[in-house]
Amino acid sequence: MAKAICPAASQGIHAVDVGAYGKAHPGSSQFKLAIHRCAEWFGGRPEQYRPLVHAMVSLIHGHAMLKISGYEPWTTVEESQAALDKALDILAANQDKFRN
Repeated sequence: MAKAICPAASQGIHAVDVGAYGKAHPGSSQFKLAIHRCAEWFGGRPEQYRPLVHAMVSLIHGHAMLKISGYEPWTTVEESQAALDKALDILAANQDKFRN
C-alpha cells in the first residue's frame, strides 16, 4: 500500500493509506485527499486548507529533491528527515494561521 505524509502529524497520525483512497476515488489526487483529511481532523471546509497543504507539499517536495540529487552536504539523511518531521509538526500545530 502506498503511504503519504499526513497533515495531522502533530496529532500522532503519521501516515494515511492513499492506495485505498485512490481505488475508491479514481482520478482524485493525493493533494485533494490531504485537503479533505485536514478538514476531517481540524474541522472546517476542505478548501480552507489549500494554503496549509501547499506549504506541506512544498516542503516534502524540496526534501525529496535534495535526497534524490544527493546534495545534502551539511547534514545526514536522518538529520534532514528529522528536520522535515519537525517542520511538518509545526505547520500542523499552526494550521489555524493558514486557513483562508
